[in-house]
Amino acid sequence: MLNMSLGRVVCTMILLTTSIAALAVESESLSVTSPATSPVVSPTPSANAGYIYEKAFCGGNPCVDLTILGESFTFLINTCEYYTVAESEVINLLSSQPTEVEVKDFEGRAAKLSFYKPATMRLGGVKPLRSSYPIASQEVGGYKKHHGISGILGARDMMGLIWDIDYENQRLRVWKSFNESNESFDVRTSIQGVGLASKPLPSTQVTLAKHTFILELELLEPEDIQINHNFIKILEEASAIEIKGSRILGRFFENGYKSGAQYTMTEGKQDTTVGGYNYHNIFTVMAGYDQHIGRGFFSRQKRVVIDLKSNQLWIVPNPEFDNCLAESGTNDSD
Repeated sequence: MLNMSLGRVVCTMILLTTSIAALAVESESLSVTSPATSPVVSPTPSANAGYIYEKAFCGGNPCVDLTILGESFTFLINTCEYYTVAESEVINLLSSQPTEVEVKDFEGRAAKLSFYKPATMRLGGVKPLRSSYPIASQEVGGYKKHHGISGILGARDMMGLIWDIDYENQRLRVWKSFNESNESFDVRTSIQGVGLASKPLPSTQVTLAKHTFILELELLEPEDIQINHNFIKILEEASAIEIKGSRILGRFFENGYKSGAQYTMTEGKQDTTVGGYNYHNIFTVMAGYDQHIGRGFFSRQKRVVIDLKSNQLWIVPNPEFDNCLAESGTNDSD
């Protein structure tokens, strides 16, 4: 099994896009700045106070029910996954011959995946997503075994909608439109990277010890913040972090939850600022390839709204966890 996350394909984007162009049925553009050019859902009015879909979490993670070619499957969602990936029960429904594409895994290593022609995916069996992008064949390990998960809905198929992740009540709501001025969000910041060939995944700005990082939004990996190893020494010299040793972190494509790679762990010694809000003693992990805000951080917030229609990120923090250090030790497994 490949120990990897498809969200880590930045360095091979040109190769990947060229290799699977024949599989796509419409433009490959990721830009969502002009909603009129990228319809995502049917215009049917919602009867649910504005949101078009609602579902309880699956094993502590936001998930959706998708109908594909008349059959229903449960998928996790992840804005740090570029393409949608699926288990064999979904892939077997797709009649196309696969296209083999070389991608990078989460440690930057070359690996090959099989991509199949897209099929219409209906959210809750009703609302069609923009399903013009190829689907990759990939096992999802422990998520299938423990929660019946058949795949992971990637960022490209999530575009144009607002994903309202209520960690406090363990529920996901999906909106076509959302009036954030009626809500009380302490964290308000923009989502960057969408539509850029060099940084295609939804990302946001984070400041630590006067250093600014653009981090991808990772909903499944267990750490608080993962930073490229090149920056660890800079932050250590600035007394922003302290090396705390090594730990095995579970990767979500493993068979189960606790197997994974060994990382050098660091403890934040200065505040980390996200959208004008300060978090104390945030836990980071040294990495060698990608950079992201992980599930360890998001899951300790009350509510996280990822607006992929207007590219905004809103968060309701949980004051109990503003000092992240007390809870960091629980984030080493999925």
